[in-house]
Amino acid sequence: MEGGSEMFFGEFSHSVDDKGRVLLPQRFRNTLGDKFIVTIGVNKSLMVLSSETFEAICYQLIEQPLAIDELADFSRMFASSAVECEPDKQGRILLPGNLRQHANIGKNLVFAGVINRVEIWEDEQWAKYKAGSLPKVDLTLDSLKLKLPMPGEKFISATVVTADETDPE
Repeated sequence: MEGGSEMFFGEFSHSVDDKGRVLLPQRFRNTLGDKFIVTIGVNKSLMVLSSETFEAICYQLIEQPLAIDELADFSRMFASSAVECEPDKQGRILLPGNLRQHANIGKNLVFAGVINRVEIWEDEQWAKYKAGSLPKVDLTLDSLKLKLPMPGEKFISATVVTADETDPE
């Protein structure tokens, strides 16, 4: 994600057709590229990951001990549920039945850009999640002590760098 090359934000509502296809927002298609991965996510959602991000997660999982049941369970569900997607000429992707079932997706869904991934939610579940989460935003921002960059500054990892401190390229 260095340099902001893979950043997802925004919320888009779409309908699923009778064949399980849905239009992936253009903004997300541009960032994800020609092929990407959709798999199970948390809170009954789905995750859309670039192939590179999915691969990086898999390599991290490979390095973990298999004796930890929760980790082994997550690895199995994360990888076995994953499908490679390639949008058709209209920009639609097919969401397989098992993934739609995991997220309780019927006719309507929401794509939510979440910085390094896109999440897909059943629309009513997303509305409930947002209603419960929005009141916590102020407390979370305060407790995390997030620093917003000043004009002319940019973040590199967890460090703020001013424009005149960066290397000219």
